[in-house]
Amino acid sequence: MKITGDYHSHSKFSKFNHGKNTICEMAQAAKNKGLKALAVTDHGPNHILYGILRKNIEKARNEVDEFNKNNEDDFKLYFGVEANIIGKNGKIDLTEKEIEKLDILIVGFHRFALTNFTSLFRLNSNNKKLIKKQTDAYIKMVEKYPVDIISHPNEYIKLDLKRLAKVCAKHDTLIELNPKHFKFTQKDIADMLKTDVQFIINSDAHSVERVGDVDYCYEMVKKFGIPKYKIVNLDKTYIPKKFRNKG
Repeated sequence: MKITGDYHSHSKFSKFNHGKNTICEMAQAAKNKGLKALAVTDHGPNHILYGILRKNIEKARNEVDEFNKNNEDDFKLYFGVEANIIGKNGKIDLTEKEIEKLDILIVGFHRFALTNFTSLFRLNSNNKKLIKKQTDAYIKMVEKYPVDIISHPNEYIKLDLKRLAKVCAKHDTLIELNPKHFKFTQKDIADMLKTDVQFIINSDAHSVERVGDVDYCYEMVKKFGIPKYKIVNLDKTYIPKKFRNKG
């Protein structure tokens, strides 16, 4: 059991040294560890502590392109952003033009992201009406944007995971298994497995040492009985939506 690519990591483009290494250093670490792909996905710009500056989105895009241009093997470096959901209508903190620059789009909720609906998201609340509203916002987001991955759902805010999983399956959006933010119970996994949703295992690495470090997720896959065929980057290659059917 081994992932072939790691599709959630951070570089120095995440502010205040949140990511410890450059994009190229992260890519080289992934290659050294035998991975076939890495996505560098710094925090969306509305994250007040660590978000990538909008003016740096183009710079990061160019660094990824330059690396791939000079790379001589079949390793692939992808450019993405871990955007923030910031509105009850599913709005995220990226413009359409910024999304067009990405290879892969991850979206999640973060405590320090500026939103226009603070009253909607409430940390770790078990209120059923609030969980429904929060899940509704996620569903609208999946329906509105070309989201590849939902990052660490059920971290910080509670969601109706079965409802979300059904919609994600319909739109080919993956549920992330993240060793740093694994907040699923046995029931959560069982509910999601009743749908056609697929999963992806990512490290959420913030340094070269952590790239591909997902052993905890391997343990959880075994513990909760998640079938290997339901995990898109386990012993097989995952290709982001943008690159499908391009030959």
